[in-house]
Amino acid sequence: MLQHLPPDLMIVLDKSGSMADPPSSGGNSKWSQVTSALTSSIQMSQSQIRWGLMFFPFDNACATASGPNVICGDNNALTIQLAIGFQQPGGDTPTADAVRHAANHLAGLSDPNPRYIVLATDGEPNCAGGNPNVADNAGAEAAVSQASAMGIHTFVIGISAGAAADAVLSQMAMNGGEARATAPYYYSVNSQADFVAAINAITGQVVSCTFAVPTPPPDPSLVRIQANGMDVPRDPTHTNGWDFGPMNQSITFYGMWCDRLRSGSITSIHAIYGCPPPG
Repeated sequence: MLQHLPPDLMIVLDKSGSMADPPSSGGNSKWSQVTSALTSSIQMSQSQIRWGLMFFPFDNACATASGPNVICGDNNALTIQLAIGFQQPGGDTPTADAVRHAANHLAGLSDPNPRYIVLATDGEPNCAGGNPNVADNAGAEAAVSQASAMGIHTFVIGISAGAAADAVLSQMAMNGGEARATAPYYYSVNSQADFVAAINAITGQVVSCTFAVPTPPPDPSLVRIQANGMDVPRDPTHTNGWDFGPMNQSITFYGMWCDRLRSGSITSIHAIYGCPPPG
């Protein structure tokens, strides 16, 4: 019988200068509302998700760090809260480099946990070629596609983003493999409550549908997965069935099978290894 495996979820958080502005709904700055929402949401879910955090830019211009400010780990709420306390908005929006660095870091982890990025940004990517005056929509869209090809899907949250950013945020969400079902395809938020709702919606999609595989199978093509004694189809498209995680050390359920797990109607999951042919 398989056991649940918590996902590694890296928040890639925009701290550009415009995050000091209030959202369109008014109130405190976008930075204040988003970080307050993030702190409370992580506190509530830290037993189910291995949270990590990476700010961008690293400086007050176009630089990005090669690794996260907080690596993904168990019970990380306090560590993340302290890291947020040392940051203030400033600089530009080097989204492409931030996503690439986050994906490379996650891909290099040795644990078998499923890995995701949550990109939270309030505007259009820039800093193409290190120049803050040059837009970089294509670079950001490509970076998210590259992460997805590495098995790392990206959820996109637009923080009171203007109409000019709508197309690139939606395209990144689609490229990331975790788009919303209807337009806008990213999670559009305009208040602290909106951000909490978006994080809750995202965590609801990645929690409770991933299981550890204690011993990787000798032949992955001969593995059968059963839920309550029923065969579950393997689905590499991640639409309705199951598929392996990194290094075949975990499996994740998708579609109605994941819904049944979350509802409690599925109570047992078993992996059955077939025997490879002689030789």
